[in-house]
Amino acid sequence: MFGFITKFKENRAIAAEANRVIQEKEDFESKQRFFSDLIELSKEFTYVKFDGTALNITHDSYNDAHIALKELRILKKKAAIKKREITDRYKEIRDDYSQEVGNRDPMVWTVGTGKFGTVMRAGARAGRAAARAQMADVKRNKEIAVAPWDGMIDALDRAIVKMETVKVKYEAAK
Repeated sequence: MFGFITKFKENRAIAAEANRVIQEKEDFESKQRFFSDLIELSKEFTYVKFDGTALNITHDSYNDAHIALKELRILKKKAAIKKREITDRYKEIRDDYSQEVGNRDPMVWTVGTGKFGTVMRAGARAGRAAARAQMADVKRNKEIAVAPWDGMIDALDRAIVKMETVKVKYEAAK
């Protein structure tokens, strides 16, 4: 009896470690996709470039700063669109789950209070708990996928403010 419990705990620990490794791999792949998407978005710009680690903005005059500011605003809009695409994908999953919950049969109380009824209710509770856990994983994955885009949008906001400051300095120097 106790050997079974020990084996069960070991298996749970192994499963938890495997899930952690899988999650780290998914996080790494998500970051790689984010960086490659961002590099692709900034390729068409002249003054704003993303090299995989930093956002580089080059300007030598008022006109260059003005164009770089426009490019930053366009890049911010493109990042917001990418974020919205991810959010919409997960919204569809949430809508399906809500539909499933709405169409769910009520808890089976009419089968009696004996062993059979207890087993039936336990099965229904377990199924519902599994669906809630799966939905929690979906929400967590959405937060992981959206977080880099939120950070990039914030960074672009800060870069826009800096470029507006640079533009004002060029105007003052005229």
